[in-house]
Amino acid sequence: MDRQSGGEEPVFSIGTVEKLTGLTSRQIRYYETKGLVRPGRTPGHQRVYTRAQVERLRQIKRLLDEGRSLQSIAEELASAEQEAAHEAVRYAAPERFLRHGLTSLYPVREAGELTRLLESRRREERAAERESGAGAGESGRRGRGRRRRDGQEDA
Repeated sequence: MDRQSGGEEPVFSIGTVEKLTGLTSRQIRYYETKGLVRPGRTPGHQRVYTRAQVERLRQIKRLLDEGRSLQSIAEELASAEQEAAHEAVRYAAPERFLRHGLTSLYPVREAGELTRLLESRRREERAAERESGAGAGESGRRGRGRRRRDGQEDA
C-alpha cells in the first residue's frame, strides 16, 4: 500500500468522494493524472479511495481555493510526504542501530569508516561468543565435527 493510503483499505467510490470533497469526478481524475492522489482499483477497475486520500483531496481543494497553483500544491504535498517518510525512518531505525551498540544513526562520516566499525563489532561479538563457549567447558573447535545451522554437530 502506498504512503498516501496510510495503510487503509480503499472504501469510497468516486461518487462518494465527490460528495465528501465538493470536487467533480473530472477534477478528481485530473488530480490522479497529475500524481496528487493514487486511488486503488476494484476487480472491475473502478477507482476506490481511502479516508486519507479523501482528506488529501480536501486539502488540495482548500489550497486551490486559497489561490495556490496546482504545481505549488504538488510540490508541497511531495515535500510533506517525503518528510513523513523521513520521520518514519527516524523513529523506526534507532531500534536496529541500538541492537548493534550504535548510539547514533550517523556515527560515521564515510562508508569505509562504517565498514571498519561493523567489522570491529563483529570481531568483538565472535570473541565474546568464543569466551562464553569456552567458559561452558567447550575447548575449541579443532578436531571436532562441523557445527550445523541448528547448533548440532556433524560427525
